[in-house]
Amino acid sequence: MIDRVPPGVRPEDDFIGKYAKANVVHRRLLNGYFLAVKKLLSKIPADTFSSALEVGCGVGFSTERLRKILPSTVKLEASEYLDWQVKEAQERLGSISVVQEDIYHLRRTDQSLDLVFALEVLEHLEDYRAALTELHRVAKFVMIGVPH
Repeated sequence: MIDRVPPGVRPEDDFIGKYAKANVVHRRLLNGYFLAVKKLLSKIPADTFSSALEVGCGVGFSTERLRKILPSTVKLEASEYLDWQVKEAQERLGSISVVQEDIYHLRRTDQSLDLVFALEVLEHLEDYRAALTELHRVAKFVMIGVPH
């Protein structure tokens, strides 16, 4: 597993540093962010969802955190668009299925998932409305997280 971006990767595709090189202040902010995710998740009755997908998982740091937050009975999957990040996430996450797919064209049937996470993804997209439409198509609940 890597803790930095491989050579040749565009700087705008570097999402590793905020997790792997986080200083004490940044770690505290990340912890607060995922505490907020956990609080929001608690608003959904646990018995109403058994499957979840994180779209735009990067190399899997956020998926690791989600696995700790979600009940163990929830089947968690992840997907990412960039192939090198998919490979890293697969290695990092082990038993969690990670596939390469495009947020605009998820290879899932309508309403096939109970919950989809898109954490700090929308701000990187050209057409966030199309992405939201696709997320809503595949899931009963959608949790969106954006910076700030």
